[in-house]
Amino acid sequence: MATDDDEVDPAMGMVNPRLSDVFGLVIRQDEVDFVVPHLREDLPLYIDPFLLWKSEDPQYRQLHANLLGFVEEIRRHAVGGQATRAAVLLSEVSEPVELGLGYAADTKRGSALGPGTIEGIIRTFQQVPQLQSAGLDHLEILALLVPGIAEDRISDLTASVIKRWLAEFTERHCQQWGIPTKRRRLVG
Repeated sequence: MATDDDEVDPAMGMVNPRLSDVFGLVIRQDEVDFVVPHLREDLPLYIDPFLLWKSEDPQYRQLHANLLGFVEEIRRHAVGGQATRAAVLLSEVSEPVELGLGYAADTKRGSALGPGTIEGIIRTFQQVPQLQSAGLDHLEILALLVPGIAEDRISDLTASVIKRWLAEFTERHCQQWGIPTKRRRLVG
């Protein structure tokens, strides 16, 4: 029997609780502009950078520009004889664990880009003449050219580049809904 002094896990007994379950919030997904996450495993959803580009919100378009700036840096290094530098930058790309979007089952732990995928991206920039000179105007083009790149990896790369904005967005919504937060150092 639990006493008032005992900590009780509000999600105890739930297979895959949502954030709203743990904090006793009544949140209907269709009424909010954020994803109500599961706490123990990923949701099969993705960040689509095309929608950032297409948005009428200047802030979202700026996030798309920041993403393309990162990809342009990769391209410049790849075609400029600094493939190792491009590989180091790409090796740091990983979906923030807290985001919880994608294919991982029974966990929220994503994975970084593997060596084969990194090599494929660099080789694509080096071997496609149009990319050598002009770069990309949409990240999703990599899914057409690089084996192993699909919606999950495009989303991971996008989330990795815009993670500071995602953290600030999350903090604002947690304050709005009364969800407690803790300060953490954001890496990258």
